[in-house]
Amino acid sequence: RNTERINYLITELLNCARPPKLDMQSFDIHKILKNVLDTAQPKISLKKIKVITKFTAKPPTIEIDREQIERAFLNVVINAVEAMSKKGKLIIFTEHDGELFVVKIQDTGRGIPEEDIMKIFDPFFSSKRDGVGLGLSVCYGIIVSHGGIIEVKSKWKKGSIFTVTLPMKQKIERERERERVK
Repeated sequence: RNTERINYLITELLNCARPPKLDMQSFDIHKILKNVLDTAQPKISLKKIKVITKFTAKPPTIEIDREQIERAFLNVVINAVEAMSKKGKLIIFTEHDGELFVVKIQDTGRGIPEEDIMKIFDPFFSSKRDGVGLGLSVCYGIIVSHGGIIEVKSKWKKGSIFTVTLPMKQKIERERERERVK
């Protein structure tokens, strides 16, 4: 188990230092979010957390690296679950905002102290007793490498909302076309 943990930490350190090359393909973001929830289900069930999904009626296909985006969303979901006591609520919203696709992950956990908000995406910052502080830093790198943004709003003892905004396929294709022209 210790060997697996060390391998995981080394991989996360390398991902922080130099994010892996992205394998961009078209995917249904809702399927990815459902996979993330299935993966996190044992922890969700253990704490009897109620999961509510409010997905847009027709999800767009987004060009992303499925493995990396799934890793980023799983990290945010696991952090949300760990921040909640028993019988909390995890709500995942998706919506279109022009050329952007927005995913909001909201929890009813303990929240993040105001003085920590600016540091949560920094490598090695953790408020967990046994945390290494690489998870949200890696998330940040993955989202930014996709041309997206990750933000957080939190109220102490009320919960947090992580908002991930990703460009839809057309925007990414336009940016690639501009790079080819240069």
